Parts: sequence; structure tokens; C-alpha cells
Amino acid sequence: MNLLNRLSIRARLYFGTGFSLLLLTVIGLTGFWALHSTQGTLKTLLEQKVQTLTSLDELRLKAADIRRSEKDIIISFNNSVEVGNLREAWKKQMGSLQGAIGTLQGQNTDDASLTESLKQVLAALKEYETGLNPILEQVERAQIDGAAAGAYADRLKKHMESADQTLSQLSHQASEAMHNAEDKMQRDIYRLGSLIVALLVVALVVLIPLTVFSVRGLARSITKARDLAERIAQGDLSNEVRSESDDEIGQLVSAMGQMQESLRDLVKQVMQATENIATASSEIASGNNDLSHRTEQTAANLQKTSSSMEALTHNVQQSAESSRQASALAGSASQVAEQGGQVVSRVVSTMEEIRTASRKIGDITGVIDGIAFQTNILALNAAVEAARAGEQGRGFAVVAGEVRSLAQRAAQAAREIKSLIGASEAKVESGSELVQQAGSTMSEVVVSVQRVAHIVADITQATGEQSGGLSEVNSAVAQLDQVTQQNAALVEESAAAAQSMQTQAEQLEQLVRRFRLGAGEPATLRRSPPKAMPVPLNRPAAAPLPQGQAAPARVSGPGQAKPAATAKPAAIAHQAEAKPSAKVAAGQEDDWETF
Repeated sequence: MNLLNRLSIRARLYFGTGFSLLLLTVIGLTGFWALHSTQGTLKTLLEQKVQTLTSLDELRLKAADIRRSEKDIIISFNNSVEVGNLREAWKKQMGSLQGAIGTLQGQNTDDASLTESLKQVLAALKEYETGLNPILEQVERAQIDGAAAGAYADRLKKHMESADQTLSQLSHQASEAMHNAEDKMQRDIYRLGSLIVALLVVALVVLIPLTVFSVRGLARSITKARDLAERIAQGDLSNEVRSESDDEIGQLVSAMGQMQESLRDLVKQVMQATENIATASSEIASGNNDLSHRTEQTAANLQKTSSSMEALTHNVQQSAESSRQASALAGSASQVAEQGGQVVSRVVSTMEEIRTASRKIGDITGVIDGIAFQTNILALNAAVEAARAGEQGRGFAVVAGEVRSLAQRAAQAAREIKSLIGASEAKVESGSELVQQAGSTMSEVVVSVQRVAHIVADITQATGEQSGGLSEVNSAVAQLDQVTQQNAALVEESAAAAQSMQTQAEQLEQLVRRFRLGAGEPATLRRSPPKAMPVPLNRPAAAPLPQGQAAPARVSGPGQAKPAATAKPAAIAHQAEAKPSAKVAAGQEDDWETF
């Protein structure tokens, strides 16, 4: 029993369920093995023993049919047609008998004794068939009569009798083997049934005590936890809680004991918080007087600040208007500078095109000079050829001289054009460099003008923001004036709240008295006397804000009061540590009433 108490509920459930599943698995596997074993035994009994016995009986019947056909042939010896038909039937019966014996041998290859006996039967049938077949043939041909055929057949019947005797013995052995297999199956079934019953008994012996002890232990632990919860609900926190078990319910009881200790500490803290609330309520009343005096000083300071802010706002608005005009002028200058820069860029592009055209003209004059040189050479060659021709080439020589003279003049003109183009190209190159320098200077001017425009725009924007900020400060000062007037009403509300806090502290004291913390005594409070309030300090009015400085705080609307803007009394600041406990006690008043 002690061991069960030390085990957890989870361990008990796992153990009981696991043990039950283990037994069910063992019983199921045992039953499955029993069914499988019984199935194998039945299969052996039906497929081998019963089938072998049936086959042997069929073989004996077929052998009897063969003897009967033999008698019918001998009796019908005087009718050759009928004898022929009976003989064909006899052959088929003999072949069927031999085939059935061969099939039975193939089905029982593992039984050497049966196979050997069937071989003997086949040998006897073969001798019978070999000896009787000629006799039946003679009967069919009417060579012998029925009496002679019967006499010959009687000599061969010993083979059939031997085969029938062997088949009879085999049938008897198969019947005995079938009965033995049936007895073995019955014994196996009885043994397996006994094993299953034994396993069930073991399961009951283990599970019944485990279930009874577990249920009793759980019921006792749950009852103890319920009693403890009822005592806590009635406000009795004086009992000492001890757990008698280590399971989950025992842990629950221990946790409830810890909860009782926590509640006991909490009630003590509530007592202290009630005392602090009573002390703080009297200090709040004194602080309200100090708040009223400071509110009057704040109103006077706000009036001075409002006048200074109006003058500062007017000056800033004038500065903003001047900045906007300067920004417009800087923008116009920036546009003019950009247009001049674009014109210079187009001039640079035009000079570059002129320089490119000059280079192309120089190349063309070079080509003309080359052509003139080649023409001069051709004219010289023509003159040489004309000189060789004599009188007949004199006219051609005159023409060649003229062509040569013309080529020399063309070359001279090309050289003059080339020198002029070179001089023009040098001047164009110099002009292009000057235009590029002018474009760079113009670009720097445009950038400088744009920077000036941006700076003036920033100044204009900053001045506008300052003007807007000062407008907001004026609005904030007006709102502060309204807040100051509302603070006077808050002073009266604070006095009423202090009185209400005193009443709630007395009610909380009555609720705490319902708890018993130890030795059966109710909880009591020891209220300390109120502390003396210090004399409030008269602070001078705050100086007005300088120009351009934003207000430290903005009020969201004229209808919302801002108590945080007023200073707290010095005495209340000394009681900051006692206030969190008072807040907790006041916030959980409904929870104490549930007890």
C-alpha cells in the first residue's frame, strides 16, 4: 500500500493499462497460435489422412469394378460385340485404377511405407493385366468358351486379391492415423484452453487488488483536498497542510497548502495596505491645499508667457514671408543659369561637328594630292612613250606635257588647300577648347545657383515650421490656462476622493477580520497615527520660453485635464512605497467578498 502511495496516478494507470494490454496480447497471441496449430492439424487431417482414406476406398471400389467387368466378359463370351464393349470398359477401368494409384503416390511422397505398398499394388495389377489380357482377347475372338476363360481367370485372381488385401491394410492404417491426429488435436485444444484460463486468473489476481487500492487512495486524497478547499473558502487559514501521498493529488494538496500560505501572507499585506491607505488619505487632503496655491501661481505665469509668445510669433511670420520671396528669386536665377548652360552645351556640340568636317576636308585634299601625283607619273610615262614613237608620237607628247602641267597645278592647289584646312582646324580646336571651358564654368554656375536655391528653400521651410510651432505653442498656452482652471475643480474632487478612500479602508478592515491566520484568532489591524504634513513651498513663476524653442509638452484638447502638470506634495512622495499595496487591496475587494 505504501508503494502505491509513492507511485503517481500516471504511473498507476500506465502500469495497470500496460499490464492489461500485456495480458491481452499474450492471451491473443496464445489464442492465435492455438487457432493456427488447430488449423494445421485439421489441414493435415483433412488433406492427408481423410483424403488418403477416401482414395484407398475408391481404389478398392475400382478394383471390384474391374473384377465385375471380368465376370461380365466371361459370361457374355458368345456375344463378340458385347464382349468387345466390355473389354474396352475393362481397359479404361484398369487405366483409371493405375492412374489413381500414381496420383496417390504423388500426394504422399513423404510416406515411404505407403508409397512402397502402392508400388506392390501396381506390380500385382500389372501381372494381373498381363495375364488376363490375352484370355479376354481369345474370348472376344470366340477361341475359348466361358468355362475355360473362367478357369484361366481364377488362376490370376490371386494378384487382385493381393492388391485388395494391401489396399485394405493401407485403409486400416490411414483410419488409425486419422483417429490419432484427432486425439492429438483434442489434447492440444485442452492444453491451450488451460493456459488461457491460467493467464486470466493471473490477470484478475493482479488487477483487482491494484484497482481497489488505487481507488481507495485516490478517494482519500480527493476527500482531503476537498476539505482543505472548504476551509480556505470559509476563511480558515490556520490549519497546517500535510500530504500523505506523492501522486498528483498529493501534489495538488501540497499546492493548496502553498496557496493557503500565500493567502495568509496576502492577508497580512492587505492589513498593512489598509493602514497605509488610511494614512495616505489624510496626507492627500493636505496636499490639495498646496496644489491650490501652486495653481494660482501657474495661472499668473501663463499670462506672461502668452504675451511674449504673441510678439515672437509676429516676428517669425515676417521672417517666413521674406524667406519665401528670396526663394522665388533664387528659383528664377537657377532657371536662367540652366538655360545658359544648355546654350553653351549646344555651342560645344556645334564646334565639335565643325572640327570633324575640317578633318574630313583635309582627308579629301590628301586624296586629290595623291591623284595629281599619280597623274603626273602617268603623263611622264606617256611622254617617254611618245619620244620613243618619234614623229608619230609628237602630238601625243604635247598632250602628255599639258596633262603633266595640269597635274602639277592641281597638286599645288591641293597643297595650298591642305595648309588652309590645317590652319582652320587649329583655330577650330582652340575655339572648341575655349567653348568647353565656358561650358564647365557655366555648369559650375548652374550648380552654385541650384545650391543657393535649395538653401533658401530650406530656410523658408524651417521658418514656416517655426511659425507653425509657435502657433501650436500659443494654442498650448491657451489650453494650459484652461487646464489650470480645471485643476481648481480637481482639488475639490480630490478631497471627496480622499474621504471615499477612508471609507473603503474601513470596509476593507471589516472584510479582513473574517480571516483566521493562526490559533483560531481573527485578523486585526494596528493603525499607525497619521504623519505630520510639511509646510508647502512657494516656488517662483517660470520664465517665458526663448524665441525658436518648442514647448516641452502639448495638450491634446481643451476638454482634457492634465493632473500630471501639477507638482506633488512632498509628504505624498515619502509614502510612495506604501501606495502599491493599497492599490492591490482596493483592486481585489470583490475577491475577498467571495469568501
